[in-house]
Amino acid sequence: MRIAVLSDIHSNHNALEACLGYVYSHNFYGIVFLGDYITDCAYPKKMLEAVYGIPQKYNTWFIRGNREDYMISHHDNPDDGWHYCSASGSLLYTFENITGSDIDFFRSMPVSMNIKIEDLPEFTVCHGSVQSNRTVLRPGYSKDIEDTINEMKNSLLICGHGHIPFVYEKNGRKIMCAGSVGIPCNNQIHAQFTTLEFYGGEWKTEIITVPYNVTKAVSEIDESGLSDKAFIWAKSIKYILQTGRNINSECVRMVSDFSKEYGIPYSDEALWVKAAGILGLL
Repeated sequence: MRIAVLSDIHSNHNALEACLGYVYSHNFYGIVFLGDYITDCAYPKKMLEAVYGIPQKYNTWFIRGNREDYMISHHDNPDDGWHYCSASGSLLYTFENITGSDIDFFRSMPVSMNIKIEDLPEFTVCHGSVQSNRTVLRPGYSKDIEDTINEMKNSLLICGHGHIPFVYEKNGRKIMCAGSVGIPCNNQIHAQFTTLEFYGGEWKTEIITVPYNVTKAVSEIDESGLSDKAFIWAKSIKYILQTGRNINSECVRMVSDFSKEYGIPYSDEALWVKAAGILGLL
């Protein structure tokens, strides 16, 4: 019995469709989605339609990511200052291209869950951590991963959010990051997801890498108008898609530092242009 675990699609329907094509052509029992379905790439509705169109023969489980929380929050509080700029343009573009029923779909999801299949051992899935979809679990990143693995009740936890796959084991417990379907950041550009299979008395995990049309995903950011609405942010996403290097996080950190240094709002476009120039995005 094999389970596919897909995380961090970020509206990249091209990458998702390639991964689902792999799942559909192999013998999988079900599909677990770990959140961040939307934002950053073009045409979020195409991605959601691919999710909604999964054949009924597949068991499915859905986790809510931090990006879905952003959409819910904006829906409930539209006066939050989102506008077309590098800081929030991608979020606003996404919100304007989804519907109320999509928001309801996001609301229905938990941030973590335990999955029990027949008589097999239960395992846990989440986006960030069991308690928060904004926590990054990564060895050496913070003590969160140590706290999490020490508190685990099941022997396996699969997370997303970090976009870099890893396996961390301690005292007979395992935490695995499923990688990213839509915006992988481990210095390669193919879509990635995790397979989960029980044999030899334990759950075995494997990262599957699936080529897809990266050129199309990049060009859609321009043709959809997203580039004109998200500016530097859109440039950084196109760069990641083409290289697998997470220059977006570098840019965000730099803008945040500039904001504190100059006493200028984080959303000020001049800060983003300055960071983009330093990073070679312009």
